[in-house]
Amino acid sequence: MSKEQRDKMSANTEGSFANLNRGGRPKGALNKGTAEIKALAQEHGPAAIAKLAYLMENSGNEAEQRAAAAELLNRGYGKATQMLAGDKDADPIQVEANMTDVAKLLLVKLGETSS
Repeated sequence: MSKEQRDKMSANTEGSFANLNRGGRPKGALNKGTAEIKALAQEHGPAAIAKLAYLMENSGNEAEQRAAAAELLNRGYGKATQMLAGDKDADPIQVEANMTDVAKLLLVKLGETSS
């Protein structure tokens, strides 16, 4: 390989590696095993929902009824958000952090470096 070719390759790879083909699954794609398990579990989704509805309406145990109802609501509407502040009249909590400082604190906690 000539010096000119090496210089050209070096110029193409400096700075950003975004143009490199790294292979593998696309971001967010499930691997084959996970996709198969998810598909198998989803086959039982309607039966599981029916069972939860049955338990909610027919169980003699009130705790079981509440748990089934909560699970149905969570699946249908999503889990309710939880307040971080104990005072409902308080302003929302605001967190400002410099990630470099956070990383340094973590390293200190892990014993990787001294403050």
